[in-house]
Amino acid sequence: MRKTIGALAALALAATVVPAAQADVAPPALRAPPTPRQAEALPYKNGPVSAVAIFIPDSQASEFEKPPSETPRVTKIDALKVGEIAALKLMFKGPQRDSQGRIDVTFDVDFIGPDGKTLEGGSLKDLPAYQGPVTLPDAIFDNIRAVPKMSFETKDPKGVYKAVIVLHDNIGGWNVPMTVELERL
Repeated sequence: MRKTIGALAALALAATVVPAAQADVAPPALRAPPTPRQAEALPYKNGPVSAVAIFIPDSQASEFEKPPSETPRVTKIDALKVGEIAALKLMFKGPQRDSQGRIDVTFDVDFIGPDGKTLEGGSLKDLPAYQGPVTLPDAIFDNIRAVPKMSFETKDPKGVYKAVIVLHDNIGGWNVPMTVELERL
């Protein structure tokens, strides 16, 4: 394969990483300010910005389209079988707002194989995480408009693959690096 990165690079990445202008979904759901326990679940920090990256089954990605009053119910996964699809979800809080109350958060991701090399077509830059007005600045945001996905083919080597992410608060100038792993079974 090259995990939905390679095999789907020409086909799926174009389909699975949808630019904000083309996304046919509601704006990212804003969640209420996190409780202290929820805030601990965002372990990657730089300045006021904290975040987490997880893989979930692709079938659960629509959970993030729920209204703010409903909590997404998802299962974090760390392994994937051939034929299954995982969605990379980012959740974050604390980006700086501009004078109009807007935030501008993007992210880069490199998908790394068990050999330590970036997968073919697996380096994605300037994906929109959230860009727009914010009424609840302490809310938790997610990357509903650009959700990279991974899958494996039988020819892909077994082992641990990594998504190396850098979340960018483009107004505040904060960058939050994160890494999440996914094992090919």
